[in-house]
Amino acid sequence: MRRPKYFGLTDYKVNSKAQATALKNALKKQGALLRKERLNAGMTQEELGNALGMRQEAVSMTETGRRRLHISKVPALAKLFPNTYCNIFQNMR
Repeated sequence: MRRPKYFGLTDYKVNSKAQATALKNALKKQGALLRKERLNAGMTQEELGNALGMRQEAVSMTETGRRRLHISKVPALAKLFPNTYCNIFQNMR
């Protein structure tokens, strides 16, 4: 049995480079929207990290699309950004 290729995305099993590219693009969009909302709220990465239970480095990686934002963060995002938090995950379709 062959092991799946991860194409640099160790958290995800993807079957092709096209899937890997699409996933990377979705993560970048998700991160850009998170950054936009954070800046609109006047928060630093450290403040957002504290609110979400993440380190500042993890927030930075999420905003640049190098790390996914876990679904367990949705309740905290809903409190921080009540009008737009669902848009952050909508890009993952």
